[in-house]
Amino acid sequence: MSDLLASPTKDEESQFLYGECHVLAVALHRMYGWPLLVVECYDEPYWVDPEDPDNTLPSIFHVYALDETSGLAWDIRGARRENEVIQDVAQVFDTDALSLSTDTLYSEEELKNLVGYWADDGDEPIDRPLSEYDDNDVREARITIEGLLAPIIQQAHNIRCECSP
Repeated sequence: MSDLLASPTKDEESQFLYGECHVLAVALHRMYGWPLLVVECYDEPYWVDPEDPDNTLPSIFHVYALDETSGLAWDIRGARRENEVIQDVAQVFDTDALSLSTDTLYSEEELKNLVGYWADDGDEPIDRPLSEYDDNDVREARITIEGLLAPIIQQAHNIRCECSP
């Protein structure tokens, strides 16, 4: 798998690994139609409803785009196998892998519940675990993908095509 790793700049890594990983994942989702793979923690929720402690928002550690055909999860650093993402996140973010789980979201709309600061009608606004983004942010991420990840993604698909009957 080392041949499917990218070499982002420090700025790209800082932006898309530690701050806007969800924006890069959304850009990949829009480009390739891949679902979003969210690595989350309910053991230490980001938000708990003061009136209903069972109503929570998880802490979000990372968001990948998941190529379900190949089983590869993509972020700014390239690809890793879907079954390796929890260990990867635990190592990168220095946290306990046993507290982490994944959730696959098939639309950008599903991600919106975790993004920004907003409320349903009449409710108190909630600060969500992921920062707001707009189409300009996604466009910027797409430029990064086209320069850094697209050749590796193409290579991954060529490898898969060469191996299939």
